[in-house]
Amino acid sequence: MKNILTTIVFATFLSFSSIAQSDLSVTLMNAPLSGCALTASEVVSIRIFNYGTPLLAGATFPVSYTINAGVPVVETVTLISNLLTNSTLNYSFLTTGNLSVPGSYTFVGTVSILGDINPSNNSFTGYVVVNTAASVGGTIAGPGSVCVTGNSGNLTLSGHTGSIVQWEFSTDGGIIWFNITNSTAVQNYLNLTTPRQYRALVQSGTCTPVYSSIVSITIDPGTVGGTVSTSTTVCIGGNSGTLSLTGKTGTVTRWEYSIDGGITYSPITNTTTTQTYLNLVVTTKYRALVQSGNCTPLFSTIATITVNPLTVGGTITPSPLSVCSGNNSGVLTLSGKVGNVTRWEVSTNSGLTWTNIANVTVTQAYLNIVLTSWYRALVQSSPCTAAYSSIAILTVTSSTVGGIITPATVSVCSGLNLDSLILTGSNGNVTQWEFSIDGGLTWTIIANITLVNHYSNLTQTTLYRALSQTSGCSSSYSNTATVTVDSPSLGGAIAGGSMLCSGANAGVLTLSGHSGSILNWETSPNGIVWTTLANTTTTQTYTNLISSTYYHAIVQNGVCTSDTSLMDSVIVDSTTVGGTIFPASTVICQGLNSGTLTLVGSVGNVVQWEYSTDGGISWISILNTTYSQSYSNLAAPTIYRALVQSGVCLPQYSAQSTFSINAQPVGGTLYSNATVCGVSNSSVLTLIGFSGSISFWESSADNGVTWVPIANNTNSLNFVNLVDTTIYRVIISSGVCLTDTSTSVTILVDAPSIGGMVTSDTVVCANSNSGVLSLSGETGSVVGWEYSMDGGITWINISNTTTSQAYLNVMVTSLYRARVSNGVCPPVASSIATITIDPMSVAGTIAGSTSICEGTGSGVLTLTGFTGSVLAWQVSTDAGLTWTSIANTGSTQTWNNPIDTSWYTAIVQSGACASDTSSPAVIIVYPKPVAGFTAPAVCYGFPTLFTDTTSIVTGGISFHNWDFGDNNASVAVNPLNTYGVPNTYNVVMIVISDHNCSDTITQAVLVNALPSSAIIASPNLTICSGDSVKLSVDFAAQLNYSWSTGATVDSIFASVAGNYSILVSDTISGCFSSDSATIVILQSPTANAGSDTSASAGYTISLLGSGGLLYQWAPSVGLSDPFSSNPDCTPPFTQTYTLTVTSFNGCTDTDAVVVTFLEDYNVIISNLITANDDGFNDVWNIQYIEFYPENKISIYNRNGMLVFKQDAYNNTWKGTFNGDQLPDGTYYYILEFTDSGATVKGALTIISEKK
Repeated sequence: MKNILTTIVFATFLSFSSIAQSDLSVTLMNAPLSGCALTASEVVSIRIFNYGTPLLAGATFPVSYTINAGVPVVETVTLISNLLTNSTLNYSFLTTGNLSVPGSYTFVGTVSILGDINPSNNSFTGYVVVNTAASVGGTIAGPGSVCVTGNSGNLTLSGHTGSIVQWEFSTDGGIIWFNITNSTAVQNYLNLTTPRQYRALVQSGTCTPVYSSIVSITIDPGTVGGTVSTSTTVCIGGNSGTLSLTGKTGTVTRWEYSIDGGITYSPITNTTTTQTYLNLVVTTKYRALVQSGNCTPLFSTIATITVNPLTVGGTITPSPLSVCSGNNSGVLTLSGKVGNVTRWEVSTNSGLTWTNIANVTVTQAYLNIVLTSWYRALVQSSPCTAAYSSIAILTVTSSTVGGIITPATVSVCSGLNLDSLILTGSNGNVTQWEFSIDGGLTWTIIANITLVNHYSNLTQTTLYRALSQTSGCSSSYSNTATVTVDSPSLGGAIAGGSMLCSGANAGVLTLSGHSGSILNWETSPNGIVWTTLANTTTTQTYTNLISSTYYHAIVQNGVCTSDTSLMDSVIVDSTTVGGTIFPASTVICQGLNSGTLTLVGSVGNVVQWEYSTDGGISWISILNTTYSQSYSNLAAPTIYRALVQSGVCLPQYSAQSTFSINAQPVGGTLYSNATVCGVSNSSVLTLIGFSGSISFWESSADNGVTWVPIANNTNSLNFVNLVDTTIYRVIISSGVCLTDTSTSVTILVDAPSIGGMVTSDTVVCANSNSGVLSLSGETGSVVGWEYSMDGGITWINISNTTTSQAYLNVMVTSLYRARVSNGVCPPVASSIATITIDPMSVAGTIAGSTSICEGTGSGVLTLTGFTGSVLAWQVSTDAGLTWTSIANTGSTQTWNNPIDTSWYTAIVQSGACASDTSSPAVIIVYPKPVAGFTAPAVCYGFPTLFTDTTSIVTGGISFHNWDFGDNNASVAVNPLNTYGVPNTYNVVMIVISDHNCSDTITQAVLVNALPSSAIIASPNLTICSGDSVKLSVDFAAQLNYSWSTGATVDSIFASVAGNYSILVSDTISGCFSSDSATIVILQSPTANAGSDTSASAGYTISLLGSGGLLYQWAPSVGLSDPFSSNPDCTPPFTQTYTLTVTSFNGCTDTDAVVVTFLEDYNVIISNLITANDDGFNDVWNIQYIEFYPENKISIYNRNGMLVFKQDAYNNTWKGTFNGDQLPDGTYYYILEFTDSGATVKGALTIISEKK
């Protein structure tokens, strides 16, 4: 309606006024449109409609827009073309609108023009644009890990924009996600056992939904405290070691120690798996607290370091002690020790060498020791160094030992003997030797005080002994030695010898007139070489002797030299043996023979030879006593033997030798000659009129030049299928006589018919063929030709006796042959020539066309429906423009990994017919992508960015699959991966194109190891005040070092408690790492050994030490207990003592004190002697006099008489004068110290029981 009205008004103006009428109106806001995440520079566009008169190009008018009734944006429109009536103009403002804040925006677009007749329609109002905030996934808050033994909790999404569509979780590292129906901002989890990732899908209005951040919850294994190894025992004097935690699951949060048996524990700042200890002074227990992720922390097992005190060897009492050799016993006792007795030791060479005694008690018994012995005990407070006790010296006074005479018993031969008896093992001096010749009833003294006694030419048994004595000990006899005297040996004589025949004899030989025992008999075959017989009697039997034998006996009396009896003999003749005649049997030819017989193996002499021609019934003697017998031209069978006799033994005949006679052979006549056809023939040849045995037949195929034996000993021979003319004969034999030959026969052989060879087979194409067949190689004459058209089943004769046969336009495959006959032999057929007729060629069809990826795949093309043989295949890679031949005559063609689309055809030919070509099969080849990517080397702990650089000729990439070489994978195009271990990884990327073609690339990606920054503390991180610790890291030339102290070297020394850190950077890889260590300072004690002091010689003072828990003085000389804070000190000389104190925490400090040894003659002189031997005041004692050896003592009675005088007095005077006890009373002494001139005078009183 508005347009109609405007038109009417416009027409009115045209009719009634010459003034132009203008009317522009904004009819539409084209832009911006409502949407998501609108920006601060959204284009504003309006549509202007011209209701008024046309506006010419170049005309201008203002336009504006406001947003939410704000300040208008005003711009001027200049027309570049005419704006006709009822036409529109779309205008976009150059000034954009800021819609970046989500919310609703109301636009008003306005246009105005001078002379506008209807300003009410200038503006377009009510246009609302809604900017919906873009979806923001937000961030999920939750634990990074939970404990596998039990867990639950909530994940909370915050910072998101939009509504939660759903939650999702993944158990494979984010490859596959599972939906969770949950639109709230909280997602719970319960008892997770495998790592999971969670995310939320958020959508703001209709904006594209986005995912929140991913929260990964790893599963912490249950805490296992592990085992601390190993408990040990250490010495208080100085110890150190390292405890190791193994078998744990989790991280060490701290270590703890206890010094009260585990009642209370103190923490140690240490999160490693090792814990050192140093100079412990009390038994200490250690344990580690371990926590696996968020699991409950647990303690490890406890390792106990047991601290033992230093070893003290102790003192053995009584010592010194004197005992009598071989008759003593007692017990030594060890006291004052610290530690366990590990063994006792004894020395019998004044301590040069020691022998261990298996005794771990504090007492050691001794019994009847014979050598001066030193005893000591080895004590150890394990593992402290072992220490020896004091030495107890047992001095042994030897007792008399009579000793042993060797030899104790000996036998000698009467009247001629000389030897010595030796005394050994005695203790003391030999005072005399003695002998007895009446068995020890009476003894005669020998004036001999040496250890050796000689005897000679004894004639009767004598006993000897020696008498020894040690000064002060009773005398003692040695053992008794016996010298037994034997009378000389006498051999005697043997009776009973005789002469016998070998083999069956017996007798007894008897010995008499001998003196002594028969040691054995001896026998000899010649009286030179003798063999011992085990016989100690006076008779010796013999039986069945076979040779002469001599006998004697060996006689010995006591130790005297043996004697041999007189010899007797038994003479034995060998038993007659007839022997054997060689040869034992002989076959000879009748009337033509000679030879010699030989007798062997006989024993005795040949008496005569004998022969028999009647089989041994009667014998004729031959006067011949030799061992050989000749014979010649025997005509009848004959037996020979010899008669033999040995000495007195009976004669015997030899074995017999027998001669057999063979008659002369006769060859006979062989029947009969014949003619046969070669190969197929047979007949029988017969021998008659022969005498003897047929040895074999012979044949000759070269007219008797050479003969071949035939194994046949019958009088007939069958021959069969001879191929050559052959002559036959028979060989006749008779025993050992020469052979004879029969007459011969000849079998003439005609050669068999040979059909020959027809040439040649040929293949021809149907309806067009001709040729000639030729026969050759035949034996005989052609009697005719034949042909067959049914494969040789039936044959049709051809009247042709020549050697050639023609054929023309044969329609079916036909066989041809000739028939040939030679002499009497039957006709035979020649070889067959085949004229094969081939059908017309048909190429057929190829199956197997397909499509593949470049360079991949293989397959088989199959040709079917063809007639003929495949001559070759062809392939073309240019759609059939050019072809390449393939040497393949099969009906299948394989293809393998082609890189271009390939066309294949087959060429088929049927025999001699023209070839035919099949239609093509096509293998379509799609291009293969070329996989590639780049990945820079990174430092361990940083992600590696993989950038895909894959290319493909045509098409696109539809899928990526990455294997990062660390059991992680991704399907992103350009993924990130963070490696868990520094290494060189072989990364595999597989890409797949839109035609499902793939390529794989394997490329090494380097993750550089961080430089080692582990701080090594030497000796320990816990030190005593005043000490320092060396902190160091591994050194390498390419590393830079930066300590928190400002130092730039690989090691520093620190003596102040606190945390020290280091940053180590690698100048080659650019990687860096850091570590820190905390130094704990333990307060050291302050040792105080007291003020320097002095002590008179022999006097004891107390050292006053303080400042610690444990004490040790050094050296220990003169100290009662070097481990006491206040030991008694009796210095033997001026000595500086160093005190080492140890505090509760194991720290130490030292101080020294000088104790001056004063030789001030401050001795204590006793004024009393009670000489009653009660152990008290029995001697005059001057205490500490041993420190002043340069002394002189003089004692006077009240009358001024000198009763005792001694230089270097040593507390041994018992108040005596010339060995007698002095009377009771007062005496006066003068003690002079001769090295200084000092003098001490005084009085002493002697009280005794002497009246």
